[in-house]
Amino acid sequence: MTQTATKPSMADFNTRYEAEAKASKKFAADNKLELKKVKIFLPGSQETICFTADIYANGKKVGYAENDGHGGCTMARTDKGNDLDNSPLLERWIDDVTNEEVNKKELAKTISKIKSSTKRKGFKAFAYKDDKGSINYVQFPHTDLAKIMTYLQQKDYQGYTIVNI
Repeated sequence: MTQTATKPSMADFNTRYEAEAKASKKFAADNKLELKKVKIFLPGSQETICFTADIYANGKKVGYAENDGHGGCTMARTDKGNDLDNSPLLERWIDDVTNEEVNKKELAKTISKIKSSTKRKGFKAFAYKDDKGSINYVQFPHTDLAKIMTYLQQKDYQGYTIVNI
C-alpha cells in the first residue's frame, strides 16, 4: 500500500514561519545580538534585500553579514570558535532585522508623502500595507473617520493593515 503525500497548507506554512521567527528572536536575545553599520541598497535589491552589516554579540564585533540582493541566502561570516557558526537561526534573525529596517524606511517615506499631499485643508489620508507588504495610501475629501471606515469596508480593504488612522 502506498501512502500519498499531502500538500502542506498555507496555515502549516504560517505556523512554521512564526515558530522560526520566534526561535530566531530567542536566539538573538540569548546571544545578545545586534546589527550595526547596516547599509541597505534598495536599487540593488532584486529578489532579496541587498545589504551589508556588522554582527555584534555581547557588545563585541563577531562577524559580518551580507546579501547581494539577487535571491540568494544571507551570508553570515562569524569569527571561528563561537556559538554562532553555521546557525540558520542567525541568518533568519538577520533577514528579519533588515526587513524591519526597510519597512520602517518605506513607512516613513509614505507618511511623508501623505503629509505633503494632504496639506490642503479638509483632506484625510491613510496608509495601508497590502498582502505583499507594500505600503500605499489613499486620500479622502473629508475628515469624518466614520465615513472613511464605511468607504474602506465597501471597497474591501479589510485584508489590509491600516497604519496611520
